[in-house]
Amino acid sequence: MDYLNTRNRIYVVDGFAGWDERYRINVRVVCARAYHALFMRNMLIRPKPEELVHFEPDYTIYNAGSCELELSCQLHFNILLIFMV
Repeated sequence: MDYLNTRNRIYVVDGFAGWDERYRINVRVVCARAYHALFMRNMLIRPKPEELVHFEPDYTIYNAGSCELELSCQLHFNILLIFMV
């Protein structure tokens, strides 16, 4: 989160995962790179303007793909996954 707060520009994409409205999941993607936002915009079903008025995400994905994580054991990781269930 701190990493995304330091960016000059972030991208937010709201969309639906799942075609059947009975099982549809509201997803919000927050990312630092435009091409990640574009990819998710193509992957998710785009809400209509009237659906965005009361859009509340069931899941939020924070994508800080250009951030590198350094652990005390001196290993460098380019992938960090956090799941909140």
